[in-house]
Amino acid sequence: MHGDKSNPEVAARLARFAEIWYHYCRGIFLKAYFEKAAGANLLPREKNDTELLLRIFLLEKAIYELNYELNNRPSWVGIPMRGIQALLIETPPQPVLPLPEPEEALKPVISFRVLGRPAG
Repeated sequence: MHGDKSNPEVAARLARFAEIWYHYCRGIFLKAYFEKAAGANLLPREKNDTELLLRIFLLEKAIYELNYELNNRPSWVGIPMRGIQALLIETPPQPVLPLPEPEEALKPVISFRVLGRPAG
């Protein structure tokens, strides 16, 4: 999908799939991280402070990635720009499809048919 404009419909499907995949992975990682970090005195006590700290770290990473793409792959700047935009608005965009519980997300449920290719 690296800028391939030969099939915009497939590119749009892949972008949507990537967004859903990101939310699955993010949720699973953060759930496990916060469970392990609980009681270790590593995070702020208040949930709002933890969320703010996480957003600041993510914004710093996205700005770093934007700089990298500007210097190396200018046609890819849209990727970190979408991340920066999502971090700057009050409520980040959620995937269109409802997400299962993290345990369900680990099951292989997506076939190539979703991407417009025959399952096999």
